[in-house]
Order: sequence, then C-alpha cells, then structure tokens
Amino acid sequence: MGGWPWLAAAVASGGMAALVLLMIGLTRMPASSAALLLNAEGVFMALLAWFVFRENVDRRIAIGMAAIVAGGTNPCTVIALGATWLTLRGLAGALLIGWVAYGVSLALFVVARATSAWRERARTFGRADLRCRTGDSAAR
Repeated sequence: MGGWPWLAAAVASGGMAALVLLMIGLTRMPASSAALLLNAEGVFMALLAWFVFRENVDRRIAIGMAAIVAGGTNPCTVIALGATWLTLRGLAGALLIGWVAYGVSLALFVVARATSAWRERARTFGRADLRCRTGDSAAR
C-alpha cells in the first residue's frame, strides 16, 4: 500500500478542495485584496515548506520572497497614503515601464528558449545522422 493513501489525500486536499475553496473565496472579496493575496501565495507556500517540511531556504529564495513582499507592500502603502488616480501622462509612463519590463523581457526569454531548443534539436539530430552514416552506436 505504501504512500498511496498520502498521495490520494494530497490530491483530494490540494488538487481539488483547495481550488474550490480558492474560487469561492475569490468571488467573495474585492479584486484588489484578492490580487494582493494571490501575489503573497508564493511566499506563504515557501514559508510553509520551510517551517513545516524543513525545506532548504537559501539566499536566492529569501531574496525572492522579500521581493514579492516588497511588491505587495508598495501598492498597500500608496493606497494608505491617499493615492489619487494617475494622470494620462503618468498612465502612459506606467504602461511603457510595464511593456519594457514585462513584454520585452518575455519576448527575449521566448526567443532565447527557442534558440536553445533548436540548437539542442540540431545536436540530437546531428548525432542520430552521424550514427546512421557511420553505423557507430557509440557516436555522441
């Protein structure tokens, strides 16, 4: 029997019940609060893994958690200080920063992944072609 009951419990609780409860909770709260909670979900999961399951947390993970918390704290601070709506110029600047920070970096990431994937395919097919031509099964 082994770990099957534990696996079934994990799937039932984390894969089904948690998602249903998440959807119910999201429909009953304002979008701004839901967005902040969803951003903090990664931090909560990392802390849970660290304290409950004794997972290793190195400097990279700690910096990532701190960045997530800082990103969620910034909008809360601005709202608490009585933020006003952006002007058209401020909105254009924010959209430009978002386009550069997210859009361009995502496009470059996709191009880099595609390039490395094509190189790997070429190496793999090149090896297969070499094996077929030489009859050498050890060609790598």
